[in-house]
Amino acid sequence: QIEEKVAIYDIETQRSADEVGWENIDLMYVSVGVAYFLPDNELKVFYEKDIPKMIELLSKQDRIVSYNGLHFDNKVLSFYTDIDMWNLPNTDMMLDINEAIGRERSLPLDNIAQATLGGKGKNADPLQVFQWYADGKLDLIANYCSNDVIISKDIFLYGLNHGEIYFTNRNGKKVAIPINWKIRRGEKR
Repeated sequence: QIEEKVAIYDIETQRSADEVGWENIDLMYVSVGVAYFLPDNELKVFYEKDIPKMIELLSKQDRIVSYNGLHFDNKVLSFYTDIDMWNLPNTDMMLDINEAIGRERSLPLDNIAQATLGGKGKNADPLQVFQWYADGKLDLIANYCSNDVIISKDIFLYGLNHGEIYFTNRNGKKVAIPINWKIRRGEKR
């Protein structure tokens, strides 16, 4: 049982890097944000108009957990708030994994999920989200994003409880990664 107040979160954007460029991440705008709150075991979905409320809830946690949040999600969310997202108690699982295996290039969340959680993984192609947004299918985006958050939560808790997670290498071999989820406050990426 987890003692601290933790939110595991993810966002999907309205626009892609192809549309605005990687240098303008803050202009991608949120289509849907999802956060899973521990120890309450509560999943909440936030649409664009609700993003300030999502940020307010994140700012009240002992730890906020993401996969690539310091480089991506925080930049998108910063458009909606004056709160310094990087000064919150961030745990960026992707950075912790990269450091643990000594890599610059990141492993996809799906690879970690499949190897660690026994085949549980993404439920759609990430690029499909932009078409869903164009078609007004926010419910499909919410479902996709919720799935990613639940996967992230399960990986976070697995690592917390076992001190390791897994990935599948290029040869198809399952490899253990010793993991210690760090809180990175003030680390802007």
